[in-house]
Amino acid sequence: SSGNDGRTRLWDVRTGTELYSMGFGPRNADYASAVFAGNEGYIAGATSNVRVADVTIFDSETGSPVFTKLGMHQMPVRALEASPVDSTFITACDDHNARYFVLEEKNAA
Repeated sequence: SSGNDGRTRLWDVRTGTELYSMGFGPRNADYASAVFAGNEGYIAGATSNVRVADVTIFDSETGSPVFTKLGMHQMPVRALEASPVDSTFITACDDHNARYFVLEEKNAA
């Protein structure tokens, strides 16, 4: 899940226990989104916070950041969607640009 505090959280749906809280401190955001990406090996998180204005990729097994900023957006990210069939995701931003990303799958030979 993600919220207007700018943090992305991974939960155990069976127990309701928070497994990981991912992010870099409190950030006010009007919009926040998190999606599984890369065959669920990663979690992509984005917020509309101007200071964060980018996408962060976390390892879904450890909660550790893999990429702290992709560096492609200079304005708030308003949309984030991952493909259900491959390791790609797309973002949309207040700069009126959509960007397409390809993640290298974990444990790739």
